[in-house]
Amino acid sequence: MLEIDHDFDLLKQQLLDTKKPIFEPKDFYLAEDLHGNYYLPHCNYSLTTFNLVRTFQEVDISLNRCIIFTNQPGYINGLKALIADTKELPIVFDDCWSVFDNNCLDTPAWQDIDIDAHAIQRHALTMLGEPRVHRNALYNHIQKNNYFDKIATSYRGVDEG
Repeated sequence: MLEIDHDFDLLKQQLLDTKKPIFEPKDFYLAEDLHGNYYLPHCNYSLTTFNLVRTFQEVDISLNRCIIFTNQPGYINGLKALIADTKELPIVFDDCWSVFDNNCLDTPAWQDIDIDAHAIQRHALTMLGEPRVHRNALYNHIQKNNYFDKIATSYRGVDEG
């Protein structure tokens, strides 16, 4: 969901494009949610989870047609707070570290680089993905406090150190 969590109209269009009048028993949507961000106080689901549920409901597809992989134990509890009918709940695997990402571990071009940890001069932070609120906030905090001399930061391709 990382690709669409900044614009759930993308998911809505994908669902509308693939919606069937009748789903076969083995027809499922697959989703990965490894970054439950933007929690409100005393709320056990993220804004991403809320938007996922509402988007499926808006296009009238039951979430029981969805399998969700996540690294957030208890993820189903947030869904239960949003979906009253337990027959409508998706299948959830909540103990996954990474499922769909290509981590290059099986790539023939993989190169093991010997790094001397004692030679590291300063910390580094890369935020090269889609623009998101938490990246903006972190970048602005680093900039406001003039941490660029302590943290090599790359933000959406802008090299700051």
